[in-house]
Amino acid sequence: MADTHQLDAQPREARGRHLRRLRRWGNTPIHIYGRGLESIAAQVETPILRRVVIAAGRNSPVVVTFEGSKHFTFIREIQKDPVTSEVLHIDFLQVDASLRMQSQVTLRLEGEAPAIRLHRGEISFNLRDVTVECLPTEVPHELIVDISGMAELGSVVHVSQLTAPAGVIILTDPDEIIVRMSSPTVPGTIEEGAPTQPDAPEATTAAEATE
Repeated sequence: MADTHQLDAQPREARGRHLRRLRRWGNTPIHIYGRGLESIAAQVETPILRRVVIAAGRNSPVVVTFEGSKHFTFIREIQKDPVTSEVLHIDFLQVDASLRMQSQVTLRLEGEAPAIRLHRGEISFNLRDVTVECLPTEVPHELIVDISGMAELGSVVHVSQLTAPAGVIILTDPDEIIVRMSSPTVPGTIEEGAPTQPDAPEATTAAEATE
């Protein structure tokens, strides 16, 4: 189960070009929205917001307190400066904690694949996350992909082999391949059937060139 984080937000009047001044004063604009909720424009002290974003990611709930009301939310959109990567704006989606929801969960490889040591195999990490359905308070921070059984070249791990916590349903196609053990790449080799370098044209004499 993901940890729940707390965040205090203050009313925001700054809009448009005035947001730059707001950020210079050490605050970041946010929006809180959701079904049946009128969008709330607010602001949070930038250092505090940065810590919560790093800790919560997109799968941990954040309880945002605004003018005495608590909003059970998830981070849904982070707008960053393309040059400095500074966080410019964040959207928080309010959800009903009693209703199941869908979310993307990151996959993490764990274990040592014998094929890497025995056959110098190479891991191809094809699927980085899966879609799950569960209660908002039960969204996993990540799911573990055990690669310790990959002993031969060509072996794969499918979505169907993942283990999810109780109450969590994986919606991604169970036949999708998460990781594949490939043959080692040999530098300088040419695959069979691949085009070869064309022969260099024969040199022409000066007399031929002037004809």
